[in-house]
Amino acid sequence: MFEFEDALPERPLPPLCSKLNCGALQFNLNSAAIKPAGLQVVAAVLAHAREHADRKLLVLSHTDQSGSSGDNEKLSQQRARSVLCLLFGAGPNMPANRDAWVENIKERNAGLADVHELLAWAKGNGIACEPGATAPRTFTDAFGEEVLRFKRGACGVLELTLELAPVTAAFDPETWRLAFELYLRALQRELGLSPVDYNKLAQGLAWALTERSLGCGQKHPLENTGGVSQKNRRTEFYFFPPESEPPAAGALAKLFDKKSYRVEDLPCPEKDVEITLTTPSEADVVLVFDVSGSMGATDNDSQGRTRWVRLRPAALALIDQLGQAHAGGSVRRMAAVAFGADPEKFKWQVVPWQPTKSVTGGRGLPLVQATAANVAALKAWIDGFSPKGGTPTRDALELAFCAVDEANKVPAKLTIVLVSDGQPNQVKTPADVVTLTDEITDWRKGRVKPQGMPQGSRLGWRIDTYGFAFGTGGFRFMARLAQNNGGQFVPI
Repeated sequence: MFEFEDALPERPLPPLCSKLNCGALQFNLNSAAIKPAGLQVVAAVLAHAREHADRKLLVLSHTDQSGSSGDNEKLSQQRARSVLCLLFGAGPNMPANRDAWVENIKERNAGLADVHELLAWAKGNGIACEPGATAPRTFTDAFGEEVLRFKRGACGVLELTLELAPVTAAFDPETWRLAFELYLRALQRELGLSPVDYNKLAQGLAWALTERSLGCGQKHPLENTGGVSQKNRRTEFYFFPPESEPPAAGALAKLFDKKSYRVEDLPCPEKDVEITLTTPSEADVVLVFDVSGSMGATDNDSQGRTRWVRLRPAALALIDQLGQAHAGGSVRRMAAVAFGADPEKFKWQVVPWQPTKSVTGGRGLPLVQATAANVAALKAWIDGFSPKGGTPTRDALELAFCAVDEANKVPAKLTIVLVSDGQPNQVKTPADVVTLTDEITDWRKGRVKPQGMPQGSRLGWRIDTYGFAFGTGGFRFMARLAQNNGGQFVPI
């Protein structure tokens, strides 16, 4: 009898390589400046290399499909050089790497979006500067003054004494030299390494090709949009095991051909989510949690955890902070709202919340003392949610604005803490960001009062926002909402 299996020769499997799946290190349009969010990717690359010293690394950079093919080829090479400068930034050659990094960014004339993101990151790390909710369309003296404040703060962190020049244009070389050193310090802190050990790790990297990094231009896009795509403006990191030969520099297309290479995704090491409560003394607090369907995404988590599973311990710890602050006298009362799930779950066992649809009924959102018993009950309520539904952020905040004390009065001082992973249903365009944040700000300032909202001044209120794994629209909304309402915006 003819055995079909015996008649076919066994085909060898294609060579294996591993791509570090960190959402890719991305860039702004026509820019070679590494975004602050990309530091996590660079740290993950070095951490993986430290654990797998026998694997050979290849850095590939890409552009979107706007601009000419020739210019995109050059831009992708500049992006790759920016990454290499940061990888090899520490050690005796630090000044040379830093200056090369700055010159590389200068060639692309880093824009206001790059500077704005740098300042927002610096503010989140304790440097006193106010970048604003979004990048300005044109350079202004006021924005230049904030950049100068950043430079002063950076010098303090780095323990440098410099004669700082005024900032008169979008690109300021001094700003990016300081950014480079701050980035290096952040990477060393993330990896738990001294500058000397960081340099040893970088110098010990094994490379797949003598070129170390290659620019792919606009070839091999992740999204075939025919134009601008954030995902296509990226740098990727491939690791080859000892038994796998990388493709030649002129045959990179093989990496993107499943018949030529088996590419396995390596997840980035996950960081625990942390939220720290900051509120004025003797204030009340309303927690607003996003439990919409997008919180069920796993984001390639190595353990298969959803965003909500990762966020939930931080949410419970935040509620514990309320109890501790209450015991210390800095927080008086609390309330909570969750949005995105079944409205019937908008209740708490101790003090029943009103469903979102009943906000205009004028009954208010009761605040209760942040006692140990109430803290335990609130934790049990939050712990019972599963991600579901849309993102009605406006409705949830409207309910939070109905907070009242035991006497059914609007409290004088209140902090609303919004924790969300995406943009509201009402936000589709940048103009929508302005419209919705202005509407909410008008509630606080008393310019507009929705029907049924309790009477009382809210000028002593503030809104803090914590953004978890969201897109550009959500970033702008959360940042502008906090800035317009006396609060802080913290990416987590």
